[in-house]
Amino acid sequence: MLAVPLVLVLTMGILLSSAVWDESSAVHIDPTGIENSTLIIGTHLIHISALTDTLYSTAQASANDSGQGNTYYKSELASGVWFDITTARTLADITTDGVPVANDVIAALFLTHHTKSDGITYDLRTNRPVSIFDLYSPYELESMEELFPLKTEYDSMRELKSESATGKRYIDMVAAFFQTNVRTDATNDADVALGALQAYYNVLAANDGGAAEMEAVLGVMDAVDAARRAEVLGIVDAALESLSIELQRVVDVPADEEDEDDEGEQGSSADANLQSAAGDSLSNVTDSTNTYTAKMLDKGVTVMSEARYNACNRLIADAKANNHAACDVDVAEIIGFDNIRDGKVADEEGERALLDEPLLPAATQKYMGGIFAGDNEEYRAAEAQNAAAALKSGIVKKARNQLTIYRSELEAFIDAAVQRRGGEAGLAFLDGRLAEAQDYTLNVPRDAFADVADESIKAHIDFLTRLRRSVELGMGGNATDKLQAQKGALQTELLSALDGGDLSSAKAIRDEIAALDALLEDMPGGSGADAAEAAQDLFSSVTQGMEAGDGADDAAENVAALGGLLSSNYAAIFPMLEDLRAAMIQKRDIDGDSAYGDAIGAIEALMLENRDAYNRATAAGLSADEALAIANAYFNGDEAGARLFDDGLLGAGSAGAGTGAGSTTGGALALGGADGRPGDADGAGASGAAGGAGASGVAGDGGKLAGNVTSDAGLAGGGGLGAGDADPESLSGAERDAALILALGQYAADLGDESLNGLMRARANGLSGAGGFLVFDELKDSASLYMPARVVAEYLKMRYVWNGNLNGGALARGANYRFYTVYSAEILTGGGADDVEYMTYPAAYKGELYLPVDHTYDTYGVWCESIPGTGLSVLVSPNLNNCAAELLSRLLGAATA
Repeated sequence: MLAVPLVLVLTMGILLSSAVWDESSAVHIDPTGIENSTLIIGTHLIHISALTDTLYSTAQASANDSGQGNTYYKSELASGVWFDITTARTLADITTDGVPVANDVIAALFLTHHTKSDGITYDLRTNRPVSIFDLYSPYELESMEELFPLKTEYDSMRELKSESATGKRYIDMVAAFFQTNVRTDATNDADVALGALQAYYNVLAANDGGAAEMEAVLGVMDAVDAARRAEVLGIVDAALESLSIELQRVVDVPADEEDEDDEGEQGSSADANLQSAAGDSLSNVTDSTNTYTAKMLDKGVTVMSEARYNACNRLIADAKANNHAACDVDVAEIIGFDNIRDGKVADEEGERALLDEPLLPAATQKYMGGIFAGDNEEYRAAEAQNAAAALKSGIVKKARNQLTIYRSELEAFIDAAVQRRGGEAGLAFLDGRLAEAQDYTLNVPRDAFADVADESIKAHIDFLTRLRRSVELGMGGNATDKLQAQKGALQTELLSALDGGDLSSAKAIRDEIAALDALLEDMPGGSGADAAEAAQDLFSSVTQGMEAGDGADDAAENVAALGGLLSSNYAAIFPMLEDLRAAMIQKRDIDGDSAYGDAIGAIEALMLENRDAYNRATAAGLSADEALAIANAYFNGDEAGARLFDDGLLGAGSAGAGTGAGSTTGGALALGGADGRPGDADGAGASGAAGGAGASGVAGDGGKLAGNVTSDAGLAGGGGLGAGDADPESLSGAERDAALILALGQYAADLGDESLNGLMRARANGLSGAGGFLVFDELKDSASLYMPARVVAEYLKMRYVWNGNLNGGALARGANYRFYTVYSAEILTGGGADDVEYMTYPAAYKGELYLPVDHTYDTYGVWCESIPGTGLSVLVSPNLNNCAAELLSRLLGAATA
């Protein structure tokens, strides 16, 4: 049930407050009796397998209250020794390099709750199971964190024991406020729901109900708890407003009407403090209300959000009815919806059933309703009033964006449905969707919105066509692919005939090849550009088959097809073949899988029979050690070649064996050109120029967030690094890794030398696995490369808030913000409905919100590039780009010297 990996726990800090905490409400424990792999956060013992985001937040709140800010871990890697991991960053900190803690230190801690490996939380004072959502009661106003400023001032006034009439009135008024009844029918219903869900959760925990299932139930409980807390805060908000008004009325009482012993100055001072405390508490209440509202169950604005909302409500109803068998079905649906949304295939049959009903029919109906609706009432009203063309154009733009939202969600479901079908079934499914889509245009009203609908339908048909081609290649290809395979086999025969001096046979084979070329020219995939795309598709088909464990039957045929494309681009295709051979040999020699023997033999034959071309394509350049030495010298400002990253996560380390199963072809990293623009969707970018634009090139005006952005990399609105300027000393260790990754990717693209790709991939996978944000899951489509909004926020130290109910998230600094909606190109930038901007491409989703890189570049001054062969992308800033460009020039200089 691990939702928060230990590597992330090792990097989480604890914030302390000065809240008064009652130690008598806690107990001490015997440290030797606690199971290994247990954390102590605040006053909570938590087994690492049971740690969730919700539980972590609760434990962190107890750390704030108790003042116990250190985090401890009983390491299973060190025979149960306790370690202080407050400042830990790696696993070495809980083994060889850690700070061990004596048992008497742990025994002296004050603890209140223990969440064991079964996922159940126990109150250490009673040893009874409790709900984590009731650890901090939403109904006790005096202990409510949001009201801490008012409570502190209230306690201070009572301690002064003022005898003035005004002082007594203040105390009585605040005391009455804290007695406000915040329970309603809605909160009572939420309490019942939480109790029923907790009972079901306990059954799952006691019967090994499954980590994903327990996590799903906790998620619904979190939403129910958020609803009751939002309800309570709404009442508190109104009561605070009334209290503030009443406090002002007390101030307005004339001084001569006060009691003789009532000192006006004391009353005024107390009231000023109370007013300030009430205002601070009101601000806290508003912030928390917004947070809880975003977590509540809501139908949202998409087909997926409504379907998930309905499943969650069924779970609540079935839990209340104590129908746990039905709860199992509800939970399976919730998990299925989440897997589909996040692109995970865990239960192929169950998830396919959810796609077939209700998701695909609902999304199809929504999209068809959009394209067949014609112009809307707003547009017709504007036309009737002879409105300006700009106004009508804006209405059309909104309609286009809404249609893109409908289409994008439908296409996400179609893609998910294909993933959960076999090859033939997937093709049949897509053929049906294509046939349906071809008829859409016939029913589009020929009005002002017709072009918008036609454009959308064309984009949808293009999507279906590309997806069908991908499935087709996964099955061994179409007629064109088979012709390419025949050509590859003939070229091998031709080389053998020439080596044997059989000129007659060689001529006959050449004639056959020429005939095939003539056929290929008239078929898809015959041109040089199509051949490059076909090569990448063939390569991907083999690697995906190997990963799935069912690709051996088609491997040799696809290798032959790759061989047939050698003449079009041997420099790109031989590295592919080399990567495939290495991966297949690993399967044979390490995994004991001999199914790829024929494919390995075919690759080796191509290498031997085209020896000169192979040697040119794979000519050895720099070794990994040489590349690291050059990077050491650059980043350390000397030629010593000392440890590359003094504060990095990985250190110089080893380059790792082999090159992996990827290739730079079709997706090479590309450093920005003179203007620092990011690469396109295929990673082509500009040619490796001397560096990117400085911050002044991306800052924007004062109304844009980027105008006030500063970051660790030196990006500053209006006056950062100039074009080509590089400041390697300002980079953190992780950023140096990112710059090295960028340089190595461009090195391979410029020289056609992939010998350093193993080092590049090792660094990329290391950064991805270390819990950082510079390297992340790749997302791109035919139009754009994307990067997570979260990454932009973390790098530029902005606030990022996800609102699941609105299916979007906000990036903000101070009062400036932008709200992005998944699948939408529209950006809300202010408080009014008219405060909108538009991106060139809509936002996307892959487990989280992603933004197109042309937008992140123009608005925030950062972008990303794909890392070949990894399925990852790396963040790029102007300084990272410039440092990578400088490092690249050194690598190229050494390689070509």
